[in-house]
Amino acid sequence: MWALAKQYEKLSALNKVFLMKSLFNMKTSGCGSFANHLNEFNIVTNQLIYVGVTSDDGVRTLLSLCSLQESWNGLVMAISNSISWSSTLMFDDVVSAILSKEMQWKSLVRHQVILWLERLGEEKWKEERVEDIAVNQGKEDQSPN
Repeated sequence: MWALAKQYEKLSALNKVFLMKSLFNMKTSGCGSFANHLNEFNIVTNQLIYVGVTSDDGVRTLLSLCSLQESWNGLVMAISNSISWSSTLMFDDVVSAILSKEMQWKSLVRHQVILWLERLGEEKWKEERVEDIAVNQGKEDQSPN
């Protein structure tokens, strides 16, 4: 029984190390959504809690901020500067700020794509009109008048 307990402890310690490494090395994907990243982050933190590794809300918040890509540094600085020295970052507040900013960025990109497609459509329409005029002009030039 003692040997089995020792073997379980080794596996448990190895499991803790693996989970901690995966949490510390976790980064958001360049084109993925933060919501998906947050789900993966929560899965790993819940697994750590299950094996007995707990952390306070502040550490969890800092780990989530550290897992963001470099392109999010402006937002991380803004969030960090928005709190006073006496208070701490709250995980739910940080997640809500990040999700809100991601929605703004996606909306902006969507709007820019729509504008680009409208311009492309206008240019295409103008090109077609020029081609129609050229074709019609050519027909008029060839008509025996």
